[in-house]
Amino acid sequence: MVGEDNFPLLTRLDLDPPSFGELLRTLRIRRGLTLRELSQETGISRSKLSRLERGTARPTPADVRALASTHGIPVKHLMSRVTNGDSSVPPLLEMSVAM
Repeated sequence: MVGEDNFPLLTRLDLDPPSFGELLRTLRIRRGLTLRELSQETGISRSKLSRLERGTARPTPADVRALASTHGIPVKHLMSRVTNGDSSVPPLLEMSVAM
């Protein structure tokens, strides 16, 4: 989409980094996984994964490690949501996860 001045319009993701939950959902969908499949890979219940994606549950350090490992990304990448002010992630989590 192009604005009146011929510059591309910024999308929401250009303006705000995704929340922890949005990032989890994006990673899952990009891999073509259902919540059930991701649950089997991570050992995190399907209902908790759903709540994490919606931002209504808080991840434990073990959840973050399992999700990072399953998606093949550094823990630090998921933890960047904490430093970007995502209120759905407890602030002390960053200190309790070995990076």
